[in-house]
Amino acid sequence: MEDFSFTHSTNDLAGGSESTVRSLSICAGPLWQVPVRIFENLSHLEIFLGRDMENITLVFRYAGRLESLSVLGLEDYAIFPLLEDHPNSLPSLRSFKILSTYKGWRLDLDIGEAQFISLAHFLCGKKELRALDIHMWTEGWSSLEPLWDMLKQLPSLEVLGITTGIGVFAREDFLSFAAALPPNLSALRVNSQWDIGEGGENDGCSTLVRTFCLSAIACVRSNC
Repeated sequence: MEDFSFTHSTNDLAGGSESTVRSLSICAGPLWQVPVRIFENLSHLEIFLGRDMENITLVFRYAGRLESLSVLGLEDYAIFPLLEDHPNSLPSLRSFKILSTYKGWRLDLDIGEAQFISLAHFLCGKKELRALDIHMWTEGWSSLEPLWDMLKQLPSLEVLGITTGIGVFAREDFLSFAAALPPNLSALRVNSQWDIGEGGENDGCSTLVRTFCLSAIACVRSNC
């Protein structure tokens, strides 16, 4: 990546199309070069190589129509205080994804409880959020309760993906997770470690799957 460089400015690449660009995929570094007029009309944004994330402030300030935001390859913590500082930005957001880089078989960036709470403060105001995908490494958390509390604040969620690395799901976590699942959920992915006692894993999985299936059936019956 040290040899990777831009031979043209983002302004040159955008040309005279600022008012027509609706979807943009870009590395975090040159994000500050994007003309403000492009942010004003964007509906979908993917940010790659998530270092120097201070530049995302421009998105919070100007991308009021943004419906989908993905941060892929997060490499530092700079984004989290910015999320904390802009809880009311991006009011039209319908989809959010955040993914740390991988180092070997594991995510390279540990997300502590403080960082996650900043993320939760940002997301909890997005009552129309439909899709959420969080890849984080929760080693050392005292509890996964902040995650369950956040899910309860997202009533419109239909698609949910969670990766917690070696953050362990205990039996109580299964029950809390099942109780926190949004009522309209129709797609679910969970990638975590399980530790719910001998013979208890099947019971825990059954509780989670049963709750999810009941939510999906209720959603179909109400034509949501």
